[in-house]
Amino acid sequence: MITPILSWGRDRAWKEKMVSYLPAFHSGTFFDLACGTGDITFALAGKYPQGTVIGVDLTLEMLNVARDACTYSNVNLVIQDMGVIGIKDESVDIVTGGYALRNAPDLDQALSEIYRVLKRGGKALFLDFSKSPHSGRQQLSYLVLKAWGSLWGLIFHRSPDVYGYIAESLQTYPDRKALSDKVISHGFNDLHSKIFFLGLIEILHLRKAN
Repeated sequence: MITPILSWGRDRAWKEKMVSYLPAFHSGTFFDLACGTGDITFALAGKYPQGTVIGVDLTLEMLNVARDACTYSNVNLVIQDMGVIGIKDESVDIVTGGYALRNAPDLDQALSEIYRVLKRGGKALFLDFSKSPHSGRQQLSYLVLKAWGSLWGLIFHRSPDVYGYIAESLQTYPDRKALSDKVISHGFNDLHSKIFFLGLIEILHLRKAN
């Protein structure tokens, strides 16, 4: 996968850090959005061996890779849209996502669904690229990501546009302040943010009020 290369090998460490922030449970239901090849899904399964872990993604090829790699009996991998989560209200203890919110077709709809399925007091943690609220830093981040992604697109696919979508996706993604305001407007509280990689990466920690 390209993510470890684009992150200078830090991607797995960030995911492990995010999972380390999660509270201890003996059992429960855990939901990983945009699970891809299953890095976070499997980390959840290892942390909560008595729980049920559901990883969802829209890309069958990604899910097939995850299914081939899965060694956990408590993991279910399904094709599903994060904007229409097929789980009943207030039935999930924890929701996670790696690079999920930024890729949501409708961020407000995704946040509404996450809030709906979480139990009261439930937590949601997301790892993603981050956008500074300062226009100058936004432009610098865009140029860095565009150049770095384009380089590896040329190396691997002879096309600079293959990974250029990462920088482009940040153009319409809310900056850190706007994202915080949006999350709060959907009913979440106890909001925490941890910034990495010169402000390009963020772990966002949310909680649904009791």
